[in-house]
Amino acid sequence: MKRCLIICLLLVQYIFVQAQTAKITFENTLSKTGEVGFYLPGPPKSSSQLFGDSAEGNYFFKDGILKQDIHVKELTPIYYYAGKLRGYLYVSPGDDLYVKFSRIGDKDSVTITGKGANNNQYLGLTTSLNREAFKNDTLPDRVLAEIKKMDLQNQVAIQRYIKKHKPTKAWKDMMALNQKYTPLDLFVGFSGNQKFSYRNKKNYRELKAVWDKKQDSLLNDVDIQDPTAVKSEVFYSFLSDYLLRKKESLWEQMKDSTVMQKYYPGMTREEALKMHSSDSENQFVERMINQEFQGKVNELAYASLLNNIQRDKKTNAAAIIDRFEKKYPNSEYLKVFALMISEVRTNEARKLNDKMIFIPGGTEFSNFDQVLEKVKGKTVLIDLWGSWCGPCHQEIQKNAGPLKKHFADKDVTFMYIANYDEGKDEQLKKLIAYYNMEGLHINANRTLTDDILKKTGASGFPSYIIIKKDGSYELSKAGYPMKRDVLIKQIEESL
Repeated sequence: MKRCLIICLLLVQYIFVQAQTAKITFENTLSKTGEVGFYLPGPPKSSSQLFGDSAEGNYFFKDGILKQDIHVKELTPIYYYAGKLRGYLYVSPGDDLYVKFSRIGDKDSVTITGKGANNNQYLGLTTSLNREAFKNDTLPDRVLAEIKKMDLQNQVAIQRYIKKHKPTKAWKDMMALNQKYTPLDLFVGFSGNQKFSYRNKKNYRELKAVWDKKQDSLLNDVDIQDPTAVKSEVFYSFLSDYLLRKKESLWEQMKDSTVMQKYYPGMTREEALKMHSSDSENQFVERMINQEFQGKVNELAYASLLNNIQRDKKTNAAAIIDRFEKKYPNSEYLKVFALMISEVRTNEARKLNDKMIFIPGGTEFSNFDQVLEKVKGKTVLIDLWGSWCGPCHQEIQKNAGPLKKHFADKDVTFMYIANYDEGKDEQLKKLIAYYNMEGLHINANRTLTDDILKKTGASGFPSYIIIKKDGSYELSKAGYPMKRDVLIKQIEESL
C-alpha cells in the first residue's frame, strides 16, 4: 500500500512537471551563424527557472536544430531575434512548437507550427514611436495623436488575429493588458526624453507643465494599482520608465517644502536635504515606490529597482534588499535576484585595505598638473568616475578586475578620480571597498574636474586617461562601453 502511494505521488509529480513544461524546436536555416537569440522581456524572471541548465542567450544549434524545454506556469512572452526578424513567442504550459527561421534572398521569415501555434502567428503590432518625426516638438499634441492612431490600428490588428487564429483566452487577456497600458508606456517613455529638446527655452517650466498634465490625464485613464497588470511586459516597461522620469522630475522640485515632506516625512529641511544628497538614486526611488504603489505593483516596482541595482549603482543596496526581504519574504523575485543579493551582502562586508590609498591633500588639488606631479615617473591608468554615475558603476564592475589581473606583473598604477562627489567621502569609501578598487584615489573638487576635462579632452564619465612615465598623457580610445582590448593595447604601448 505504501509503495503504491509513493508510485502514485511520483506519477502526480511527473504529470505536474510535464504540465509546467513547453517544448520548442527551433530550426535555423539563416545563412549566417550566431544570428538567433532570445531574452525574457517584462517583469524580471530567472533564466534558469525558465530554461533549466541553459542560461538565457546561451544556445547551440546542432545541424541547424535546437530543442529547448521551457519551464512555465502560465503564458510567458519570450522575445527572439533572428537575422532581420524581431518578435515574440507566447509560450504556455504543454505547448510543443516548431519554429523555423529561414532566408530567401534578402528576406528573412519565420514559420511557427505545432501545439500553441495559434498564439504565435505574425501579429504586426506597432509598438514604438518614430522619435525623429517629433524631435523638435515642444508640445505633446502631435505625439498624442500618433499614439492614439497606433492604438486604434493595433486594436484592429488584434481583433483580426483573434478572428483568424483563435488564440487562447490567456493570450487574449495578455493582449488586452498590454494594449491597456501601451499609450501610457509610449507617452511616458517619449516625454521623459523629449524634455531635453526644450529644456533651454525660457518657458521650460510652462512647457513641462503641459506635458505633465497630459501624462496625468493618461494616468487617470487606467488603474496603475491593478494587481493583474504585473503580468504585462508593457506595464513593466511603463513602470520602470515612470520611476526614472518621476525621480528626475522630483529632483527639480526637491527645494519645495511640500515635496520634501512627502518623501522625507518627519525630518527637518536640513536632515531631508542631507538624506537626499547622500543617495538621490536607489534610496530615493525606494521612498517613491512606497509612496506611489501598493500590493503587487509595489512588489514589482521593488523588482524594477533591484534590476537597476543589479546593473548600476550599489549604493545602499544591502539595506534596500533587507527591507524588501522583510516586506516580501516569499517573493519570487528573491529567487530571481538570488545571485546578486549574495554578491551584495558579500561585498558590503568588505572593508578598506592598505592598497586603497587616498592621496594626501588630493581634495585640495586645483589643477591636473598637481595630479601628474604625484605620479611622476609612473605609467598610470586614471578612471574618471562618480558615485552618481550609473555607467561608471557598470564599467568598474565589468572591467576593473580583469584589467588589474592582466597588468598584475607589469608596472601599471591604477588611479580613480571621483567627480562631483564633494562632501561624500564616506559614501565613496564604502563604494571603493565594495568594488575592491585598489589603487590611488582622489575626490576631486569642481575646479580640478574642470581642469582635467579641459586639458585631456574628456567629455563625460566614465573616461580613461593614460599617463606615461615621461609625464605625457592621452585619452583612452576604448570608448563606451569600454572596448577592453583597445585600452589594454593602448596601455601596453605606453609602458
